[in-house]
Amino acid sequence: MSDAAAGCEGTGMSSGWTRLRKRADFQRVFLRGRSLAGRLLVLRWAPGSDGTVRIGLAAGRHLGGAVIRNRVRRRWREVIRRGPGLSGAWDLVLVARQPCVDASWSELAGAWADAVRRAGIGVLREG
Repeated sequence: MSDAAAGCEGTGMSSGWTRLRKRADFQRVFLRGRSLAGRLLVLRWAPGSDGTVRIGLAAGRHLGGAVIRNRVRRRWREVIRRGPGLSGAWDLVLVARQPCVDASWSELAGAWADAVRRAGIGVLREG
């Protein structure tokens, strides 16, 4: 199993995506991908190279200390896991914005669902 696949399976994230980890992959998405911005996040995406959906989370120091940044990343991972499914092969980078630190769960979930819908990369989940 690759490190990327182990990243989600080891954490109970079985929603069909793996983590984007390599700097070169982040840079490729930033340089060649498309983007859209919302109040709580900036979503960047590019066609994937390996046939799966890979997602990277960026939580910069402007959000706060390490504890705050890690909490933000954990919350976004869970929102993505529970949110709308993703179709196709995409590499995505979710950049957390400052207001997401204090946002409610429903605000985060709504922002993610809206971003996926606007980007045209999501599918409705059954059930």
